[in-house]
Amino acid sequence: MHQGVGCNSKLTSVKKVILDNLLLPGTFDAVSLCAAKSLTVLSLTNNTITGEIPQETGNCTQLTHLYLSGNKLSGSFPVSLSHLNNLKRLDISDNFFSGALPDFTIISAGLVSFLVQNNSLTGKIPQFDFENIISFNVSFNYFTGPVPDLKGRFSVDSLLGNPGLCGYPLPNKCPPSK
Repeated sequence: MHQGVGCNSKLTSVKKVILDNLLLPGTFDAVSLCAAKSLTVLSLTNNTITGEIPQETGNCTQLTHLYLSGNKLSGSFPVSLSHLNNLKRLDISDNFFSGALPDFTIISAGLVSFLVQNNSLTGKIPQFDFENIISFNVSFNYFTGPVPDLKGRFSVDSLLGNPGLCGYPLPNKCPPSK
């Protein structure tokens, strides 16, 4: 991906904003970014952006790729992102997110990449349609409960560092349900 702002062929709408590895400070201004209704790729990887992902990010309805890894983002994951029907790749790894993840059933069939490792996320791993996902990593968070059926596609490496998880492919069995 080329660094900078990319437009459509007629130069009438913004399609991509890629500003990686620039040590950009500040907060994530979703209202301004999502004003570009045709935005499909937003990549702000490896900067020093702080604060939360605003709920208004859900207004970026054409978004297919959202890369926010390697920043100083915190707070909970906005439910509005779990309704982005076009989202294919999500990477919020290496931040300070906490709390439970929302239900991803609405968009999980289209997701091909879900990377949330190295945060402080809690609760259960949401159910996904793992048939299409080719990259999945929830390691080094605080997830608990049984591992969802990964369809044999992902190894223990994608789950490491979550001592509260149990079930295949992890070595610790889940306690019998009562």
